[in-house]
Amino acid sequence: MRLQFQPTNIAKLWFLISTFVTLFSSSYGLTIFKYRHIAKPYPLCTILKTHAMYLINYLMASTLLFWGCGHLNSEKVSQKIEPPTTDTIPITKSPYQKNSFFNRIYFSKSDAEKILGEKAFLSDSSSTIKKDTLECKSAYTAYSKDQKTGKTGVIYFMIEQYNQDLSAKNAYNSIKVANENHEGVKIIHDMGDEAYFHSDGKNFYFILVRKGKIMFRIKVNKITSHTSLNDFNLLSKKISDDL
Repeated sequence: MRLQFQPTNIAKLWFLISTFVTLFSSSYGLTIFKYRHIAKPYPLCTILKTHAMYLINYLMASTLLFWGCGHLNSEKVSQKIEPPTTDTIPITKSPYQKNSFFNRIYFSKSDAEKILGEKAFLSDSSSTIKKDTLECKSAYTAYSKDQKTGKTGVIYFMIEQYNQDLSAKNAYNSIKVANENHEGVKIIHDMGDEAYFHSDGKNFYFILVRKGKIMFRIKVNKITSHTSLNDFNLLSKKISDDL
């Protein structure tokens, strides 16, 4: 809530000025009249001093009335609660809200902790639309460094939905071809439409799965003494089956 001061209404200001001039003129005329016709024995300076006191009192009262009008307006404004600036923009549903793809939880914090074998926190998360592809990413990091290996476990998850199966298949093949000659690559036949696993046995686990027009990948980097390969495989299979 923001207090705003609004100036006195122009009509009220002119009313005060005209009233002051009228009263000043009449009061001054009355003072001269009294001096000439009634209070002649009294010195003119004494009468004028008395007149000046009246004028000062009136001026003080007028000032209080002037500022009082302004404060009344400010009190009315102070009771108004201004809406957030974002409310000035028409609210429309984003593509994320319209598409059910973004409303599902594919990989949770508990899933990450099962694989890492220790407590972890969400260290990164994003949802985007890239041309014809919907994408969700997240990363979880272990709270502490593994004493045995000196490594900190981190797990990355990414899932994409393409506009058609062929686009997803092409994306899968481009990644697979780029890595299939590396040591530790293994084709998986019981997960999705196609999938492969890759690991160097000491630093990372990686899996890429395509099912229809959806493709997801999971990567653990770095492997620690707590990391569970069994849970990595089980959760990958569960995600694939649930698609």
